[in-house]
Amino acid sequence: MLAEMAGPLAEERTESRPAKAALDRLGGVFDLLQSNHSTVPPELNRARTEVRDQADSASRPMLPDVVDLRDWLVAALKPAEPAG
Repeated sequence: MLAEMAGPLAEERTESRPAKAALDRLGGVFDLLQSNHSTVPPELNRARTEVRDQADSASRPMLPDVVDLRDWLVAALKPAEPAG
């Protein structure tokens, strides 16, 4: 009787090994996702700060020209004073 039970038990072990290996690989994937999740937000914040700094440094040299243009437009829109 024990010999009859040993056959299906061995077969079950053989069939469960691939499932266990797949579960182990899946655990590795979850570990990788968790480690990536902890590193992505700081990296994203660093990239946002870098882009904002680049935009500021690119637009800073144009600021005097924009102010001059604004002054010119304001002066052009003032009503002409009557000659007098």
